[in-house]
Amino acid sequence: MIQFRKNPMSGDDCYFDDERKIYFGWVVGGLVWPSENPASVCVVGQQDVWRPPQPAYVLAEFEEATVGDLLKKCSYLSGEFCVQDFYGRPDQAYLRYVDQFNAEARQNRMKRFNFQSAPNVDLPMDYHFNLLRDRLTPGKKTIHFPEGSQLKGQLLAVPENQVIAEDTHYPLVSALAYCISALVQSETIGGGGGKKIFANSDYDVLNY
Repeated sequence: MIQFRKNPMSGDDCYFDDERKIYFGWVVGGLVWPSENPASVCVVGQQDVWRPPQPAYVLAEFEEATVGDLLKKCSYLSGEFCVQDFYGRPDQAYLRYVDQFNAEARQNRMKRFNFQSAPNVDLPMDYHFNLLRDRLTPGKKTIHFPEGSQLKGQLLAVPENQVIAEDTHYPLVSALAYCISALVQSETIGGGGGKKIFANSDYDVLNY
């Protein structure tokens, strides 16, 4: 459970993770809508520290087959982890489900689902992957994964030199990349092109 409270070190209003004993300045979600694969969602909290780059922690990751189950789970995670927004590619067919879900949520006093277009969403998916790659480059790695994370294996499965055009190619990794793009936009972690190091011997995500 994450609660809103002031960080006594920085004086900032933050989100305190009681389990990890960490203050997060931002908690965001990344989402890839269902296609031939289930929908994928990732939630990331960025630690509130004095100097960049701020460590980022994967708090949750999951897949759902239906839009209804997806929105219910995201609504739950919004309350559990104080997720500010979920970021992804706007798809009008699915956004109609979001509008309907939020209308029912208001009536039933449930947590709404806040969706935002990912920063630079019109650019190829490789742009977002490069921001993620930059955060995993040796000497600059600031992303931490929970025990049993599926993302570790999926990250290693991405070919080193492959250009990623669509988020549906590697949906769970894409959801994480959207989180990093949102945090980069917030100017709380530095962006950058980064070296393409997936499936590379220098890439030791399994150590996290």
